[in-house]
This record gives sequence, C-alpha cells and structure tokens, in this order.
Amino acid sequence: MKLIDQIKELDDYNLIELHNAHCEESNHMDNYIHLNDEEFFETYFTKAIDAIRACSFGDYRYHDDFVQFNGYANLETFNNPSKHVDHDELTEWVRADDLYHEYELLPTRICEVTDEEMTEGYFFEHAGIWIKDKEQAIEYIKGELKDSLDEILEELEQEEFKDDEELLSCAYEADLYLWTEVD
Repeated sequence: MKLIDQIKELDDYNLIELHNAHCEESNHMDNYIHLNDEEFFETYFTKAIDAIRACSFGDYRYHDDFVQFNGYANLETFNNPSKHVDHDELTEWVRADDLYHEYELLPTRICEVTDEEMTEGYFFEHAGIWIKDKEQAIEYIKGELKDSLDEILEELEQEEFKDDEELLSCAYEADLYLWTEVD
C-alpha cells in the first residue's frame, strides 16, 4: 500500500495528530485542527465576547467534532478532518523526515506485488505487504512486535535453526508470516 493511501486511511484522531505535528514543525499553526470542546475555548479565548465574535463571523456549528481558525481568526467547524488536510504534503513530510514508525506507517519501498513478481524479499501475509529491502523488513518487524520483540529474539538466539522451516515456525508464533526467497 502506498504511503499516501496509508495516510488517507488513518482514523480521524491519528490523521489530526500527524497533521498537527506537521503544522508545528512547519510553523503553520493557523492550520492546526483542534477538538471542538470547552478546553479549546478556555485555551484560546479569555473573553466570552471574543469567542462569540469568532463563532459569528466564521462557520461555527456547536455539534461538529473539530474546529480550526480560518485566515481571519474566525472559527470553522467540521466532522471530516480529511477534507482539511493536504495528504500530498503530509506524505512528502513523512518521507523527508523518515517518520514512518513514529506514526505507525510503513516505509515507502513497500509495495503491492503479485506472486510472480516476488523473487527476492519479505512478504508479511497478515498485512498483505511485500518488502524488498532487508533493513526495512527488520524495522517493520520491530514496529509490529514492539515489546515482545526482545523476548522473541532471545528465543531465536537460544535455538539452533537447521532450516528455514524452523525460522518460519517462529515467525508464525509471532503472528508474522515471513517468506523469503533468494535467487
């Protein structure tokens, strides 16, 4: 799956987290997306009249989930943050700053391939992805296993593997199905 597709498929809260981190780093705080709640108003408005003005001159709806300042310091609310996020810009930022694992995204060199195209690399059946680069495959495994990775690596180091089938059985135990073909 392409990185941009992964970003488009993020749930609202993870998409907003990624978007807001990009806004902070690029100093575009006017694009920041906030939850439409009491805390937002307490944080950004010291006087009730200022909040009323921002709502009146903006496009504010009380029942919407998210709120953002428009270019005139008025409020706009919405329920679908995806329409207020530049997915292409986020994709470039994640690639440029190598932020894949920080936001639980897969590296860009992962792609969908058919069985005939898979001649060398690592296929993770549970996720339906293929990774050609060994280092990226290792990083993916680390990201998937997180805390249990150390325990599994210790087990792997203690065992003597006679053939690939034993290695595959350990991968199955970790709920990862690792296929390796080398020319």
